[in-house]
Amino acid sequence: TADTAKSTADTAKSTADTNTAAISGIQTKIGGIAKTYNITVGTSWTTNTGYVTQEIAVDGLVPGTVNIFDLDIQPGQLASSADYLTEWAKIIKCETQSGHVNIYATEATTLQLNIVLGVVNNG
Repeated sequence: TADTAKSTADTAKSTADTNTAAISGIQTKIGGIAKTYNITVGTSWTTNTGYVTQEIAVDGLVPGTVNIFDLDIQPGQLASSADYLTEWAKIIKCETQSGHVNIYATEATTLQLNIVLGVVNNG
């Protein structure tokens, strides 16, 4: 009936308004607590059984709830981007710690890799 349809539409609008407000609040909160760092993974590694590690100092880094690590290929590196992607594929884990990042790889990288690290803390 028309009343049922109106009630359903009103409920849908109310839910959409609530979701929009929640998303806006999340975006505002994340904007205040998200940070981006540029780090370089070098070619000097510490050997462990089955993998290698590297610790990289990052001023002001606080371990994040959500960490995003991504390869940052610079314009001058585009011609050899396949080489950088091959090296990036060796990275198996990245962990944020207070003041540094621990990188784990299957084997040592032979090129320096520029990495963008995005950290979101839960406030």
